[in-house]
Amino acid sequence: MKFGGSVFRDAEGFHSAAKYMIKSAREKKPIAVVSAPKGVTDLLTTLYLKHDQRVVSDLKVRYKKILRSISDNKVRLDATKSIDRELRDLKKKMSFDQLVSKGENHSGILLAHVLRSLGQESEYVDGYSGGIVASSKGVVRENLSVLNVGNNLGKYLGPDNHIVPVVGGFVGKELETGRYKLLGRNSTDVTGAIVAAAIGADYEIVKDVPGIYFVEPEFGKSDTIPYLNYDEAGELTWRGVEVVHPVAIRIAASHNIPIRIKNLTEKESTLISGKSVTTRERPIAGISARKFYFLTISDEQMSTEEGRGYLSNTTGALSNCGVDVYDVATSANVISMTIQQSDSVVKGEKIESIMKRALEEYGYKPTIQGRRIGAISVVGKALRYNTKIISSLMSLFLKRGINILMISKSNGQNIILGVDESNLVRSIRAIHSELHG
Repeated sequence: MKFGGSVFRDAEGFHSAAKYMIKSAREKKPIAVVSAPKGVTDLLTTLYLKHDQRVVSDLKVRYKKILRSISDNKVRLDATKSIDRELRDLKKKMSFDQLVSKGENHSGILLAHVLRSLGQESEYVDGYSGGIVASSKGVVRENLSVLNVGNNLGKYLGPDNHIVPVVGGFVGKELETGRYKLLGRNSTDVTGAIVAAAIGADYEIVKDVPGIYFVEPEFGKSDTIPYLNYDEAGELTWRGVEVVHPVAIRIAASHNIPIRIKNLTEKESTLISGKSVTTRERPIAGISARKFYFLTISDEQMSTEEGRGYLSNTTGALSNCGVDVYDVATSANVISMTIQQSDSVVKGEKIESIMKRALEEYGYKPTIQGRRIGAISVVGKALRYNTKIISSLMSLFLKRGINILMISKSNGQNIILGVDESNLVRSIRAIHSELHG
């Protein structure tokens, strides 16, 4: 069970998580993987960058309230000593990655002690010593991590061992140096997937939402999607749905491990496995959206001998600026690309100017235009069998007076539509109401 930081807002959250684990233990042995309490990672980042010791004082006050909720005096005293030691460590000199990952230690220590106070033996294991291994760039070494974690957690799985482990997420050991290495924001989902793969477990992600919605809440009210296959979930999360990390989905898929996303209060949930909710008649499983910057590069030379390699030179120029490309569409003389809106200006210069100068060095004569757009990803397994869906979408947008700036089909289960940023919400609601119901 991976618990998101939103679960650990206060003492009630820790006790609710612990009671849920104990209830689950009647049927299976639970293992918790924890994020830092909500907001703590940002506070620790501020502490490292600004050396503001008020952060430590604020954390002490926050944790004191949680510690007071532990009724068992002996357990509460032990927990207080462990948390005080962690807070004292924050004043020591350490790397950014080690200090910022301390929030997961705080969650893990508190949850393990709350479990003990409720009669369940528990121990905390941080992600570094637990066996997660990453490269110097923070990329998880999946096979090695699965092997290490399996070896380290195996002792807890025997029939005579009643200790429930709590594992810290977000951090691992750097393969090249052995130092602490952060795995990236929201990466505790990845730690959870590694743990599930290592011990052959079912995987639950417990959050403050009951699952993945057909339409993200900011764009309108909709139902929770009951089932998604791995590809559908991967597309939705890569395209903007932040409920679960796409790398966690990839790892789960490679080990055939289902992921259930849920909260502690509602019956609804989303199961990510090999099953899709889509049918030929209702081919859309879900919609995600992000705001992008849309680049249009036009040049008559693209269709000539001199234009050979134009696309690779274009993407190479963006890569040299540290700009990632999300989608590409091409025709004889036009290349269209989507990049993050934050990349529309690089070091104070508009990306159009940088691109024009770079391409002119190859002898090209490009015209480059950029604009802010909304990119809508329509996802569903049954889309590959529905040959009319694109025409249906185009007719729908025409009826609503919405101009489609870009349309592409990146694989059999995904269609991407680009519209003016001002039409993003209206476009999503139109798809929801007329093609989903």
